[in-house]
Formats: sequence, C-alpha cells, structure tokens
Amino acid sequence: MEESQNKPKNLIAAIEGILFASGGPQKIAKIAKVIEKNIIETKNLLMELKKEYQNENRGLDLIFLRDKVQLVSSPSVSFYIKKFLEKDFSEELSFPLLETLAILAYKGSMSRHQIEEIRGVNSVYALRSLCLRGLVEREPHPDIPRAYLYKISFEFLKHLGISSLKELPDYEKFSSQ
Repeated sequence: MEESQNKPKNLIAAIEGILFASGGPQKIAKIAKVIEKNIIETKNLLMELKKEYQNENRGLDLIFLRDKVQLVSSPSVSFYIKKFLEKDFSEELSFPLLETLAILAYKGSMSRHQIEEIRGVNSVYALRSLCLRGLVEREPHPDIPRAYLYKISFEFLKHLGISSLKELPDYEKFSSQ
C-alpha cells in the first residue's frame, strides 16, 4: 500500500492525533514537517482546532507557549478531572504502578524508554501517575534534549518508612543485575 493512501484527508485530525500521542508540548515546526505544511499553515490549522474545541464546548483545549503547542484538558472540566484523580490517588497502587516503582527503586534513575524496555509496555500513564502522587520525580536528561530521567522521590522513602533504598529487600542482589 502506498504511503499517501495512509494519509488522513483531514490534517486537523492528524494534528490532534499527533498531540494526543505525544502527551506533551510539541514544536509547531516539527508538526509542520510531519504534515508537510509550512509553519504558518500549521499554526492556522492549530487555531482552527482550538476554535473547534471552544465552539463545541469540548473537554480538550490547546495551549501555546513560544514555538510549542500542547493538547490539554479544558479548564471547564477541571472539577471532574480533580475528582477523578483524587479517587485514583486514594486507591491502592495498581500492579503496573508497583512494577514501575520497583524498577526505579532497584535500578535507579532511568528514561521512559529504558523502563518500557524492561516492562515491555508503554509506561506513560504509570510514570505520570507516580509523578502526580509524588512517588517519582522527573528531571531533564543530561544527554538527550527534550527527554527526561525518572527517579524515586523522598516521598517514596517516607511512604515506605525507610531512610535509604538500601533498606529494600534484597537491594544489593537486584540493584546490581
């Protein structure tokens, strides 16, 4: 099948999909390159998408900062999102969250890609949830622009009632593997 047959006819839908899949701020120039339009045309498409969100009173919106754009939840639904997240945070940690915590606790600071290689699945939700709970911290990757390293936080240690990761069961055995 030819690549052009896979292209959506609606570039706004393509942009929306790109922003949804990325989960973070994206350079407008990068989006323009992907959809094969210039920056001005891409900005116009982004503004059209923003108007659609506002005119249809949707739960999503776009925010712009300098040369980047990000898909976010609309302020009009913030009450429900807070309610949803509070419920999520009051519940016990799920297996995927515990698995991600264990990897970071025993292996140390890692990129999302490294965590996903170990887990074998997408870890965006798990990392975002753990960061929001304060159990994991995110910091800029020193070698890769626009990438992050994730590490265990002090809150994690406090939550477990330990003063060092070395107090974890079999820490020496598993951290060296």
